[in-house]
Amino acid sequence: MAKDVSTDPATMLWSISKLAIAFGMDRRTVSKRLDGAPAAGVERGAKVFKLAVAARALFGKSEAAGDQVDPDKLEPQDRLAYYKSERERLQYETEISQLMPDPLHRAELAKFAKVMVLELETLPDKLERDCGLPPSAVSKVQTMVDDVRNAMAEAIIHADELEEENA
Repeated sequence: MAKDVSTDPATMLWSISKLAIAFGMDRRTVSKRLDGAPAAGVERGAKVFKLAVAARALFGKSEAAGDQVDPDKLEPQDRLAYYKSERERLQYETEISQLMPDPLHRAELAKFAKVMVLELETLPDKLERDCGLPPSAVSKVQTMVDDVRNAMAEAIIHADELEEENA
């Protein structure tokens, strides 16, 4: 009797080699991460897995593991270790430029805002000079630019107010 072969990835059975190829991982890494995961069966002497089970095992997403650690529920020595490791993680991310200190972030945003405001301020003049826009259209563009600039200023003010409330 012929075996029923599914082409739906969710119901297919995946070997360690197929999973390694599909996820671009080393076969040994896949094998190690799948250790302890329930196999759906054995084909040609090798364990095969359902994709959902394998993905949870490979990427650490089990039903119970979806929650993050709550430091308030840890014992004092574990809490200390948790915060030390978080501090080290943040320091490392800063060193490799994946994270930037708040003052540097604000300075970069200020540079961006200055360039944006300068370009917005000169836009009506450029449209009049380069595109031959009539004075009534230039006036309308100037009004729109002023509205955008005011909206940006309001957003910055409200962001500062929200930050002060949360502090």
